[in-house]
Amino acid sequence: MRSVATCVLAACILSGGCTYPTGMDHAGSSQPPSLAGTGLTYYWHTPLPTHGGERVERLWRLDELVYALTDQRLLIAVDARVGKVLWSYRIEHAPEPIFSPCHPEAPIKLPMRSAGSREVRECDAVLINTIGHLIVLDRSNGEPLRDMPLTFTANTGGAANGKNFYAGAVGGNYHAFDYDVGADSWVLSTSATIRVPPVLDGNRLYVGSEDDKFYATRIGLRPDKRWIATLGGSIIAPFHVGPVGCYVPCEDGSVYAFDNANGEPLWPAYVCHEALSSPIQAGDQTLFQRAENDVIFAINRRNGRLRWKTTGARSVLANMNDMAYVLDNAHKLRIYTEELGESQAIVPLTGLDVFLSNTTVPAIYATGTDGNLYCIRLESAEPLTARMLAD
Repeated sequence: MRSVATCVLAACILSGGCTYPTGMDHAGSSQPPSLAGTGLTYYWHTPLPTHGGERVERLWRLDELVYALTDQRLLIAVDARVGKVLWSYRIEHAPEPIFSPCHPEAPIKLPMRSAGSREVRECDAVLINTIGHLIVLDRSNGEPLRDMPLTFTANTGGAANGKNFYAGAVGGNYHAFDYDVGADSWVLSTSATIRVPPVLDGNRLYVGSEDDKFYATRIGLRPDKRWIATLGGSIIAPFHVGPVGCYVPCEDGSVYAFDNANGEPLWPAYVCHEALSSPIQAGDQTLFQRAENDVIFAINRRNGRLRWKTTGARSVLANMNDMAYVLDNAHKLRIYTEELGESQAIVPLTGLDVFLSNTTVPAIYATGTDGNLYCIRLESAEPLTARMLAD
């Protein structure tokens, strides 16, 4: 493993990109003492290309990239493994709100539209939309491949494959939008507003609506709704689709689990007793759900039973080595055992301000008030790899 770390460090030095890994200076000074004794360390940090008081408002991670979006509509892509800033792109169409980005499930092929060109570009892409426009970027370098008006007023971010972008619209429809030609491939409807992004899994598109229903649609030239599950309230928070089940938070205060294939319940809905408007976070063994009273419930993913809960909590920042790392309302990191919820440490997160909710990668990502993006990991962790980061 030492040779791998050395190669990564050399690449960072040559590119001028990042600080890596453990044991190096933290923003020019010693590492903050608040992490001492926790087994955590600053794995890398990198300055983000912001200017004139511009600040980061949101963070996402998709596969090997962390995306930061600023209050000036600058989208910044950073290699999540080593902290190298890859590119930035200023999103136009203000004041249209910007939704979360998505990665198509496979490389895309798009004809280039420059005069006289017959080139067909094949690349990994990132798609990001406003309420009225869709932007397609080459995710290796940020080159814009498409910036086109949508045929509908979007109310969510979306999901994508090599042909279509799928998103919910104002009015309750969900669209398959062909982002090569700029037209709808098809449109299906629900009976109420769609507020959360659909999720694509192979040839199935999953959609949650405020009509108290959860839809599984087989996509293709002739899409059809394979099954519809009825819940006890509206779906207003992002859900999770795993290899076996769909895990859906509901405004009625319950977490539902449905079989991907047929929509049958995997276990009785777990009742949290408060409305659920925060995304469900799915680890390999545990589901983490925050309720509106700031309680995070840790639910056994296999049987739907409560493992433990904690109050005054905002989000899970990491789920690694059988531990859950929870951000609380006092801007502190609480460390719990994943299975029993036994408290191991409480760490002030001084100088960090925007955090990435995460249960799938063995790392914590956050921006600092100093303009840096930070990656925090276990001191004993092996180097991050593309395989660890694959969604």
